[in-house]
Amino acid sequence: MDNQTQAALILLAELQNANEVDTQAIPGQTPAARITLRTPDGEYIGEAVLSTRATTEIANVVSCAAAYPLTKTRTPAEEYLEAEINEHCIGIDTDLLISMDPREAVAAFDEVTGYGDGDQL
Repeated sequence: MDNQTQAALILLAELQNANEVDTQAIPGQTPAARITLRTPDGEYIGEAVLSTRATTEIANVVSCAAAYPLTKTRTPAEEYLEAEINEHCIGIDTDLLISMDPREAVAAFDEVTGYGDGDQL
């Protein structure tokens, strides 16, 4: 199975799942849309019948996804901050910091990086 067909099947399964969850939560809804998926060359993959509520919610999700670019160019400030974080966090055991009391974690971070006095949380 190629990647495109696999991606389409995943989308189809998610659409069907969204409708199933919705119709279980609010029984008796009538179908509002039928979405048919095909491969780029037109071969039938499958279809999902959606309730009005599921159709509306999926449309909202698609709208949000369309509003957020799939690729985002980072600003120089973001690149600088990422470099600073990477520089100061190399060799720090994040699992250890997470398991510690927050004030102790800040103090340990400050000790390793040479920043702060360990008292700023």
